[in-house]
Amino acid sequence: VWGGIEPDLEGGRSFSRAHFSDLWDDQLLVFDGRRSVDGPSRLVRYSFDDASYREEWSWTDGWWEGDIGDVRRIPECDSLVASWPSRGRIAEVGPDGEERWAVTVDARIERAEVLRALPW
Repeated sequence: VWGGIEPDLEGGRSFSRAHFSDLWDDQLLVFDGRRSVDGPSRLVRYSFDDASYREEWSWTDGWWEGDIGDVRRIPECDSLVASWPSRGRIAEVGPDGEERWAVTVDARIERAEVLRALPW
């Protein structure tokens, strides 16, 4: 079951308070906000087909995000950009888990969404 507060994938709760951020072909990126008792928020990539779902990759910087974060893939450079609104942070993470860059502002961001660059 994908929906609800505590969805169930592969026979166990795979994520909670998740924000489905990016979908392509047979994969899905999720900003898994989690509950504070479950540990820090994380970025998760799932693969799926008509019959099953599988967690392929996950990453965390150890922060529990109380607001809805966002994560988007950047296919041109094989990386992800994610936002943590309550701490005013945006970061790019490579597939190896290396944080390539990050920006933090001294402000709470009420709404954060990572957008792709405009084509011009």
